[in-house]
Amino acid sequence: MEEDPSTRTSKSRQLEPCYVCGAKSIGCNFGVLTCMACKAFFRRNAVKLGKIEFICYQNGDCVITHEYRRMCNCCRLAKCFRVGMQRSSILSESEKQARKDLVEQNRRKREEGKLMCHTRKIRSNLNAYSLEKCPKALSSFDQVILTNIFHTYERVYSQKDFEPLTNAPVLKLTAVDTFFNDSEQRVRVLFDFFKLIPEFNKLPIMDRARLVRTNFGPLFHMNESILKRSSHQNFIFSLQAAFGDIGAHEIRISFEREREYLYDPILLKLIMIIWCFSLGMNKYTYNIDTSVIYEDTLAIFASESVYVELLWRYLRSRLPSTEDTIKFFNSFVLNVLWLQRTCLAVDRFMLKSETHVKNMVPLLQCIICPSPNSLRVTEDTSDMNLTNVQ
Repeated sequence: MEEDPSTRTSKSRQLEPCYVCGAKSIGCNFGVLTCMACKAFFRRNAVKLGKIEFICYQNGDCVITHEYRRMCNCCRLAKCFRVGMQRSSILSESEKQARKDLVEQNRRKREEGKLMCHTRKIRSNLNAYSLEKCPKALSSFDQVILTNIFHTYERVYSQKDFEPLTNAPVLKLTAVDTFFNDSEQRVRVLFDFFKLIPEFNKLPIMDRARLVRTNFGPLFHMNESILKRSSHQNFIFSLQAAFGDIGAHEIRISFEREREYLYDPILLKLIMIIWCFSLGMNKYTYNIDTSVIYEDTLAIFASESVYVELLWRYLRSRLPSTEDTIKFFNSFVLNVLWLQRTCLAVDRFMLKSETHVKNMVPLLQCIICPSPNSLRVTEDTSDMNLTNVQ
C-alpha cells in the first residue's frame, strides 16, 4: 500500500536536522527547524542587533556546523537569518508574561470546569431523591433537629440589623486586617448560632472558646459560602489584595468545592456544627496535642458523634443507596482536606503578618492571633461572648 504523501512529508520533516548547524532538531523555532542550542542562540542574540556589533575575523563566510558553530557568532547569526529565522517571533518579557497568564487562566478554567461537572453530578443525584423517598432513614426526632438547625441559623441572621444575607462586600478591601474586620458582625452572629446548639451550650465556657478559636478558619470559610459572598467581584478583588494571586486562587478553589453543597438548605450548616466540635488540626499552632487543653473532651466527642450520625442518616435519606452515600462521603472528605490545607496556609500567612493582626478588632485578634501561646491565653474570652444561653 502506497504511503500518503502528506504523511511521508511530515515524517521526513521530523527527521530533518537543524537548518543552521546540522545537529538534531527539536522542532520549528522562530519559523525554522532548529536544535535547542541554535534556538537559544538566536533568541539571545537577534535582539542585540543594532545595540552591539557582530564581527567576523575571517572572510565573513565561516562554515557553521555542529562542531564549529561556536567559533563565529557573526556568521552563525547571519546564517540564522539566511535560513529564514524571524526576529519578529521573539517574545518580549511582557508578551512572555501574557502567554504565561493565558496558560494559567486556561488551567484554572479546566479546574473550575471539572469542579462544576462534579457539582452537577452530585446535585443531580441528590435532587432526584427527596426526604420522602427514604422515610426510614430519618426519624421524626431527626427531622425536628434538622428543621431547628435551619430555622435557628436563618433567625439569628435575620434578627441582626445589617446587610441582607446575599449582599456582597460593599467595598473592595485592600488589606488583610480590613478584610477580616469587615466580617466582625457576621462572626459575632455565627457565635450566636452556636450558642443555640444545645450540645455546644452545655460545654464549659473555656471549651467553647477553644473550639471556636481552633476551628475558626473552616467555620469562617463555610459561613461566607452560606451567605453567598464568595462569588461577588468585590470579594474576589479583596482576596487578591489581601493574600496575593496565588493565595487567593487557592481560597477560591476551596469556595468552588463548597459550592456543590449550597443547593441544600441544611447540609452545609450541619457540616459546620460537626466541624465546630472537631478536635483535629484545624489551626497552624505550636501545640502538639490540642486535646489536653479541653476540660470535657468526652462530651465534645459525644456531641460530634451525634451530629456525624445525623449527617449520615440525612444523606442516606437523600441518596438512592448506601453505596452512593459512601461515594458522597469520600468526595466530601477530599473537599475537607482541601479546605484544611487552605486554612493552614492562611494561618501560616497570618503568622507573618503581625502588623495586620494588631490592626484587627479585639475579637478577631483573639481568634486569629498567630502567637505560639495563643491557645494557652484563653482566660480573657469577653470579646468572644460565649456565655451560656438560658
